[in-house]
Amino acid sequence: MVRRMKSALRALALIGSTCIMIAAYVVIGGGVAANGATHAVRFTKSTVEIGAINGATGPAFPTPEQFAGEEAAVKAINAAGGAGGHQLKLVTCDQQQNGTASAACWQKITSNSSIVAETGADPFDINSENLINASGLALVGNYAITDLDFSSPLVFLESGASGTLYVGAADYAISHGLKNVSIMETDLPTITPLQDGLEAVINAGGGKVQSVVKVALTTTDMTADAAQASLGNPQAILMIIGESQQTSAVKALRESGYTGPVIFGGDQYTNQYLQQLGVTTSGLVGVTSMDPVMVSNAAAEVKEHIAQMKKYEPKSVIDGLSLVAWAGVNLIAEAVSTMSTVTRSSLLAKLNSMNAVHTGLTPVLNFTKAGSTPGLPRVVNTYVAYIVAKGAKWTWNGKLESVGGLPAISGLNLGTPPQT
Repeated sequence: MVRRMKSALRALALIGSTCIMIAAYVVIGGGVAANGATHAVRFTKSTVEIGAINGATGPAFPTPEQFAGEEAAVKAINAAGGAGGHQLKLVTCDQQQNGTASAACWQKITSNSSIVAETGADPFDINSENLINASGLALVGNYAITDLDFSSPLVFLESGASGTLYVGAADYAISHGLKNVSIMETDLPTITPLQDGLEAVINAGGGKVQSVVKVALTTTDMTADAAQASLGNPQAILMIIGESQQTSAVKALRESGYTGPVIFGGDQYTNQYLQQLGVTTSGLVGVTSMDPVMVSNAAAEVKEHIAQMKKYEPKSVIDGLSLVAWAGVNLIAEAVSTMSTVTRSSLLAKLNSMNAVHTGLTPVLNFTKAGSTPGLPRVVNTYVAYIVAKGAKWTWNGKLESVGGLPAISGLNLGTPPQT
């Protein structure tokens, strides 16, 4: 991604730097919210500020690697001369996996007029929907979880994330003849629509959901939940829960004697994850929303991400969540790299005009029209990757497969951006 933009960014950086030396200035620009209201947005020519909201801490599935992925992207882009001469600045806020902290984060980010875009992941953002829509702030490359993420005209997604992962898990089960399944899911209101989509695929494929086990967010001992999910020996168990609880659940299932397939939707899967399980990994299937990270045949952009993480955030976990977060910042950088001035409204207009976004991690994206999946108009990428555990390593066939009925494609050669 950054690699493909590098020559253009360097040229634009020279232009931008010259302009800054001639006249550094601060401009007050007009912004337009989703509801049509206008407001003033401050910005500087030299710096583009990006808000980042993630759950770095919390009771069940903290994901500090998302902040690390965003920071690595910002540092790499700035070290290469910036995005079209604009240096990037990340303003972070930890939503701590609770609604109160989430609301405070959105108040902080939307009220800061210097911030022109937001990226991250927040399962509680729907509670701040009115505030977000009124802000006119573009939500770019977020890890989509809620109805707001899937439907707001302010949202620009590179992956379908939760909107495609769990449907993908159900698709995998049905296509492999696993029609009698149980579901284990985190007990959160935002999970219910994901469960509904998963069940719809199972039912349409002639299958049956035998049981749905709702796991409290604070549960650490998964023995009872695993026993309930495996009751009746379903052909597969599908999970909609975070990595830390998921690890406990897999261990509890295997220790209880359940040997059937366990299919998870998510992006935290590494070989280290498999090695730390301490139980047989046979039958484990991961559904990821972009090119898998820890596989030998990963795309060039994945390898670029890993290199930048090791250089700029060496203490962080590197997984699919850090990759999605990194990609979100790169998408913002691609948009602003051709803009002389950046406001909330001008960035929103720019994103809405982008019809051939080459990420190297996804099919070419088109933000000028709604996605084709009913109920998910902001999901323009319906592809997922299936990774299968073999021993202590994940394996991947190199293909991205669509949950929207499109043909499978190679995930290793996703097209070359047009020459300019």
